Amino acid sequence: MKNIFDFATKELSQDAFLRWLLENWNCNDKSIQKASQLLLFDFLGIDRSSKITSLKTMAQYKKIDILVDCVIDGENYIIAIEDKMYSVDHGLQLENNKNHLKEYNNKAKQKFIFDN
Repeated sequence: MKNIFDFATKELSQDAFLRWLLENWNCNDKSIQKASQLLLFDFLGIDRSSKITSLKTMAQYKKIDILVDCVIDGENYIIAIEDKMYSVDHGLQLENNKNHLKEYNNKAKQKFIFDN
């Protein structure tokens, strides 16, 4: 399979695509809707028959590449997505991200996704 990072060589391009895909979880195009939902369910490791009731994404929230805030089957989840092209996590980045997610919503289930 072709890697999107070979085509979109800037992190912001990849971030925009991921945000676009995830935000289309309830769009009219059923194939995009399905791809969006399956990606989200796989990110969270939850059953693919789960029901999403809300989802929003934010770019660069407290230096987190993408923050996803969603409600699935009545549970609130927040996901931090960090994409690394030519670097790795640095310093206290992971710990800072965890703290920022707790500040954002300390009751939500948290998930961290790093791609490098």
